[in-house]
Amino acid sequence: MLVFLLAFGLLPPSAMNIYGGALTTLTIGANVRNFRSSVTLRVAASLFVALVTVLFGLLASSNVLNSFEDYLGALLYFLIPWTAINLTDFYLVRRGHYRTEDFFNPRGPFGSFAWRGLLVYVITFGVEIPFMNTSVYQGPISKQLGGADIAWIVGLCVSVPLYYVLARRAVPGPDAPAAAGSTTSA
Repeated sequence: MLVFLLAFGLLPPSAMNIYGGALTTLTIGANVRNFRSSVTLRVAASLFVALVTVLFGLLASSNVLNSFEDYLGALLYFLIPWTAINLTDFYLVRRGHYRTEDFFNPRGPFGSFAWRGLLVYVITFGVEIPFMNTSVYQGPISKQLGGADIAWIVGLCVSVPLYYVLARRAVPGPDAPAAAGSTTSA
């Protein structure tokens, strides 16, 4: 009976996760094809997300804990370098001088394609691989370290200085005149 009652505690966060996944799916779809969202479309997207989630859950049900651990590890491998690059750009390269409008202007200070950030991201992920330890893959350096998974630490230590060096060359110094119509001083 207690398990049955506790299961109801999972309903609100699960509903929010499904609805958030549906909104994310619709947002991604809106970037591919222009459409207007409706209640019917949101319900259909929610059912799709719920179905995909249940299918993944059933496929991973034989080893849920390891699958979840691998998923969290993969998030670290991907999100740590991405976050480090963004924070390095904000705090060290541009010193907090951002204008949201500049992100959407292809002729603005960020350009239409941030190849430096993407290059550092790809390089960092490649450097992380020998340090990874998951149930699917264990890198050679992780094996030598007795199974320690320090890929995310390596990713952080590589992405920050590498991006800083590449981005500082491209961003004018604080004494350079700002671009027309821009309040950024970096």
